[in-house]
Amino acid sequence: MIFNVCIFTLKCINSVEAKPVVKVTPDQRVFRGETVTLTCDIQRGRNIQWTYSWFKDGQAIPDTTERVYTITSVSDNSGEYSCEAKSISDAVTLTLSGKTWPGSMPHTT
Repeated sequence: MIFNVCIFTLKCINSVEAKPVVKVTPDQRVFRGETVTLTCDIQRGRNIQWTYSWFKDGQAIPDTTERVYTITSVSDNSGEYSCEAKSISDAVTLTLSGKTWPGSMPHTT
């Protein structure tokens, strides 16, 4: 019992949640006509493959799935930008047998 408590405690100490942070280049204050690059950096994210989504004023920006989001020739783009990052699991291969699963066979009496 004490051994299990120690493992649980160690896992709690070592588990640190990754957090996305938006970085703005050249600066958060820009002028009309400038190009702005937003980068979704993952703090404590390790070397994991991520899927990204971008939001402006809390609304999803369609077709934005990359880590870097570029706004060219800024005009009416003022607002609050945020990003979301989700990790993707490794792929698994599902192979179907030519046989029917025994549990789906009709019962005969």
